[in-house]
Amino acid sequence: QPFMRNVIDGPTPAFFVSKPSAGTGAGLLMNATMMIAHGAPGESRTETKDEDERRKGVVAALKSGASYHWLDNLHADLDSAVYASAITSGFMTARVLGTPDEVRLPVRLQWIFSGNNPSASGELVRRFVPIFMDAKGDPLKRKAVDFVHADLEGWVRSNRYELVWACLTLVPAWVAAGAPLDRDKVLPSFEAWSATFGGLLKTIGVPGFLTNLEKLKDNADVELDVFGTLA
Repeated sequence: QPFMRNVIDGPTPAFFVSKPSAGTGAGLLMNATMMIAHGAPGESRTETKDEDERRKGVVAALKSGASYHWLDNLHADLDSAVYASAITSGFMTARVLGTPDEVRLPVRLQWIFSGNNPSASGELVRRFVPIFMDAKGDPLKRKAVDFVHADLEGWVRSNRYELVWACLTLVPAWVAAGAPLDRDKVLPSFEAWSATFGGLLKTIGVPGFLTNLEKLKDNADVELDVFGTLA
C-alpha cells in the first residue's frame, strides 16, 4: 500500500493485527514492513480513552506529514468516533494553535491497530481489515531454528533494496496489464481501495483477498470482544 497510495482515490481501511498472546510477533511484522516501505522500524503510539487526546494524536500525525498511524498494545475496548470518522474521511479540520483559524488537512495515513485479542465496536470493525496471528503455542518457547530468518529485521535491513525492487515491480506489472479493477470483494466505504488491490492481487496471481472478512460479518453489529472471539 505505501508504494501505491497515490493511485487510490479515497480512504483506506485500518489494518488490525490480532494475536492471542504477547510475543507472537505483531510488532516484528509491523517493524519489518515499515522497514521495507520507509527504511526504518515502525513508530507506534499507545492508546488513550480520551477522545480529545485521540483527535490531537491524529491531527499531529497529519500535520507532521506521517505516512501511517500505528496504535500498539491495545488492551481496552476500542470504541472511538474520532477514529471511525478519520479512517473514512478524506480531510480533517484542525484549529491553528493560538488562533481562531482552522486548517483543512488531507487524510492519507495508513492506519494500523494491534493488540492481544482486543475488542472493538461494530462501528470500527467495519473499517478494519483483520490480520490474525497465532504462534500455535507459547511464542516465547520458539527457537531461532524455527524461523526462516531468525533475525527478520536484520534480514530486511540487509535486503531492503531487493524487497523495494520487488514491490516496485509488482505495481508496474499491474499497470502494464491495464490497471484492472476487481469488484468481486468490495469493502464498503473503501471501494477504490478494495477494487485497486483486488485488481493488483488478481493480476499477480495472489488469491484470497479479503476472504477473512467473512469471519467478521456475523459479528459486525455486536459490541463485544469481536477479535478475541474470532482469533
